Amino acid sequence: MTITKLQKRLVNRREKQRTARGLYNSLSNVDALKSATYNAAEYYDISKDYGSIEVGKIADCIFLVKNPLEDFKNTQIINAVYYKNRLYNSEDLKQMKAFVKSQAKSFGITCKFIWNVIKPK
Repeated sequence: MTITKLQKRLVNRREKQRTARGLYNSLSNVDALKSATYNAAEYYDISKDYGSIEVGKIADCIFLVKNPLEDFKNTQIINAVYYKNRLYNSEDLKQMKAFVKSQAKSFGITCKFIWNVIKPK
């Protein structure tokens, strides 16, 4: 029995999908959150001030609508952000997002960006 090129492609595609799913599912939601907070602060050597909620640490927080421990995709639904002693509610976040999108479409901003990339140092 010979294996055709199509059969090889199908096997490779299935293997890639299985590997991708395995990598995605290899961390529990708790471990994924910990890697984004506490472990990241440890890695960057800033755990004295960041990475966990403790007395004396800087309290920048993201307030989520749903529990990320139930479904990690819930980390994408943000209700508010507390950053540098200011609370940004969902309306503030919508305005910031709209501003960033408008600036990304701005010809002037694009030209400045390109100039900063290509200008001689």
